[in-house]
Amino acid sequence: MLNRRRTTAVKLSLVYVLAFLWKYCKVIVVIVVVVVVVVVVVVVVVAVVVVVVVVVEVLVVVVVVILVVEW
Repeated sequence: MLNRRRTTAVKLSLVYVLAFLWKYCKVIVVIVVVVVVVVVVVVVVVAVVVVVVVVVEVLVVVVVVILVVEW
């Protein structure tokens, strides 16, 4: 009888532990997804800024070359 109660208690505690880990794992998954989204957004923003800076520099060089050639 005692063995049966212990086994049931172990099973119940295992169920509680698994339920707790499932909740915890959901939180971890949500955190990982949020971090990945933030990293992707930051990379895209940095890429756009780099492209804009390069385009502006090329335009400035072209304008300077045109002014120098015409002057």
